[in-house]
Amino acid sequence: MQTNLTPTKFNADEFVALAKQAGMKYMIITAKHHDGFSMFDSKATDYNIVDATPFKRDILKELSIACQEQGLKFGFYYSQAQDWHHPGGLGNSWDKSFERVSSDEYVYEKALPEVKQLLTEYGPISNFWWDTPREMTKSVVDSLHHITTHYSHGLLQTTVWATIIPEIIKLLKETGQDINRS
Repeated sequence: MQTNLTPTKFNADEFVALAKQAGMKYMIITAKHHDGFSMFDSKATDYNIVDATPFKRDILKELSIACQEQGLKFGFYYSQAQDWHHPGGLGNSWDKSFERVSSDEYVYEKALPEVKQLLTEYGPISNFWWDTPREMTKSVVDSLHHITTHYSHGLLQTTVWATIIPEIIKLLKETGQDINRS
């Protein structure tokens, strides 16, 4: 699928300067949302802003550099469970042409490599906002936790808690943890 995304007037330096002028102390930007489109030069998929658009620029790399130069903390939002473009990603129940694979396969093929790339190639990352970690196996959760703790120092990780709480409770019960302690 090709997209016609061409933000020709995008200027990372101006964008970051405006954010600082507004009093922002950090910037968190979407690296990949549920549609599966990566807003950076992903090595795990061609479904990204560099390979799938006529724009051919890595907006997140440009923002990362501008934030470093202007002293603004920088971070990402990343949808690690839902991906409507990958046959193992959750959320796409309408495309019957997909030959489905496990969600674990999706995470190991796409999400983990992209998260590693974001944490290692985009300068110091201050925040990483995970979204809707639903229906994830313990091994996937452990892998995502390991990669973020291994490749980051002082990283603030957040998530959409309304969706993660049932998953946390499920994992705690599976490991025999007492969830009724006061």
